[in-house]
Amino acid sequence: MIVTYEGVILAGETYIEKVTKREEGSILSRKSLDPRYDLRNHSPDGFSWGYFGSGPLQIALAIVADAVSANIALRTHIEFTERVISRLPAGKEFVLNRNEVRSVIDDILEGD
Repeated sequence: MIVTYEGVILAGETYIEKVTKREEGSILSRKSLDPRYDLRNHSPDGFSWGYFGSGPLQIALAIVADAVSANIALRTHIEFTERVISRLPAGKEFVLNRNEVRSVIDDILEGD
């Protein structure tokens, strides 16, 4: 099963960024990613990317918790934000593969 995390920009009266988890080959192929406020509330306003701040920290925490585990997410999401989320193009959609996320986390845990 291929799992991707997709950042989507929804047009309308407000600028909304949404991240969905997509599982190919699954009956429920797309669902919103849990922001994991239960672990840490960096951004009550939700997700964002393309810089280092509260929205990017929240999305990093959510993605790493989903791709690996909550405990590892709490240990690594700040560095994951620096390496990946802050470098995504602001205001543009993105797709991250779960295997890519796990690879970056492995590098972080190994200390490069």
